[in-house]
Amino acid sequence: MTARTGRDATPAEIARVLSDPGVRVVVTAHHNPDGDAIGSVLGLARALRAAGRDVVIAHPDVPAVPSDLAFLPAPGEEFSPELPADVGERVLVAVDCATERRMWPEPVHEAARLVINIDHHQDNTRFGDLNLIEPDASSTAEVLVGVLDAAGLPLTRDVAEALYVGLVTDTGRFGYTNTRPRAHEIAARMIAAGVDPAAAFAGTFHVNEGYGQLEAAYAAARSGRLPDPVPCEVYCHTLSDRSILGPALADSPAQTLTLFGLHLPARLFLDDPDGTRAAALDATLRSLDSVLGEPIRDVLAVDADGRPCLEVTTPLDLEQSLGLPGGNIFHRSLQWPWAETPAEVGTWGVETPHSNLALASAGARRGGGVSGIPGHNAARAVLQRAG
Repeated sequence: MTARTGRDATPAEIARVLSDPGVRVVVTAHHNPDGDAIGSVLGLARALRAAGRDVVIAHPDVPAVPSDLAFLPAPGEEFSPELPADVGERVLVAVDCATERRMWPEPVHEAARLVINIDHHQDNTRFGDLNLIEPDASSTAEVLVGVLDAAGLPLTRDVAEALYVGLVTDTGRFGYTNTRPRAHEIAARMIAAGVDPAAAFAGTFHVNEGYGQLEAAYAAARSGRLPDPVPCEVYCHTLSDRSILGPALADSPAQTLTLFGLHLPARLFLDDPDGTRAAALDATLRSLDSVLGEPIRDVLAVDADGRPCLEVTTPLDLEQSLGLPGGNIFHRSLQWPWAETPAEVGTWGVETPHSNLALASAGARRGGGVSGIPGHNAARAVLQRAG
């Protein structure tokens, strides 16, 4: 393996490499990909394949595509869990990846003939031979549109649909402060190409989650008050999986919504659980209404008795029904993924007061059960103790 001496590149330089009729490409993105990563991978791969290029999509995660983005890959559009055997003859394009450590457990990508790094994160380590990093861009999808334009590749509907998901993900549906006029201009081009914004919704909606809004909500909760507006995230899984609704509703316009309210800790509900639950519901619906064209209550389904089909669960409810301390889905308060005291230095973050018991779930120092990191670290701790 030889050390790479990379340099910054322009969209035109990247376009020239990818415009070579004989170029073979492998496209990848970071571990635990989001909408910008998956959308950018698919958008670039589709554009290059339409131009006759040999393209492999590779990603170390299995499955590579999160469930809320399962609607995005077309039938037959596969993600290989390994780099192709001929990677030494291919150009590897890493999209939306700030550091090479977030791509593969081992630096197997170094075997590629050329590594192109396309990203918008300010802290990108510029690990590629050619690095196109645009920190002012709202998303990697936005950066890729510039590359496609420079290469003369059309923004067709299938390319635009993938990149639009990246655009709406990293701009918070155009609500974050990183949303520049160019993001709106690109979105307009994508819609003109045939993108249906509802279909590209990706199932997630961020409401009143600007940095200042989150700070204000935290301050309110810390002082013992309910935030108003309540920052929240809404998930609509029925956009991609109608079977959730059952046969009676699957063919109707009905949708299910799951809303997570932020900065609503258990201590706010201790004195008056029922009254605070009702007040939190009102504040949350007001927050949602602030970004809707009509009040959400006007379109809620009702049950046989005419009551709105709303289930409201507070942190105290989660503690009582599921045994989650304080309703915390991570089983305890969030922590930094590094040692904060001298006693924690050199540990795996899974230790407990009991020598024969290690945490292997979201409650570990490096939590996140989906990632598998707690289980890995617990196993390493056990092996270390065994000598």
